[in-house]
Amino acid sequence: MKVDVVPAHWYLGVEYQSSGDDMDKGVCIYIKDQHTTSKNYPFRYMREINSVDMRSAGGTKAAIRLMKNLKADSDAKRNIRLLSSYDIASLIWHLNPDQLLLEESRELRVMAHLEKELDIIISNESRLFSLKTPDNTRLIIDKKEKIEDLKILIQELKGLNKMISEENLSSPSQEALSVLMETTVPIY
Repeated sequence: MKVDVVPAHWYLGVEYQSSGDDMDKGVCIYIKDQHTTSKNYPFRYMREINSVDMRSAGGTKAAIRLMKNLKADSDAKRNIRLLSSYDIASLIWHLNPDQLLLEESRELRVMAHLEKELDIIISNESRLFSLKTPDNTRLIIDKKEKIEDLKILIQELKGLNKMISEENLSSPSQEALSVLMETTVPIY
């Protein structure tokens, strides 16, 4: 069995020492290529993701899982090199949780709204370059190539949305996103 070992140590900074709250504990991970460490706050990160997910009734985490699966299953995954799962989750954390609201039997609406929200976010490059991770430790998009990765992933989502909407068309003139918005998934 192969095991990955990641050299790291706790970072118990001023915030943690003041609060004593585990959410303020950081982790420093050794980056071998650069002979440096990278600090992040995994507990704070998850608290922030969970908070937004609660506001969307589970829609935020569903959107994160969908996009991570699209990346993993993509025929173009060799071309998506720089955008990590952490980056994907961080970008979705910035989306409007009210738009990602997960309603019973209306799950396809999350996919439609996810496409719309990602189109909005990708259209404003200066904003995209200013977005930080939920733990506020780094920029999500720090290289132009990550935008290209994101565009590929959005195209994968659009392809999936189109395929699902075609299966549920009631009229040939309907647009894919309106089909997803109107379709209800039967509950058995």
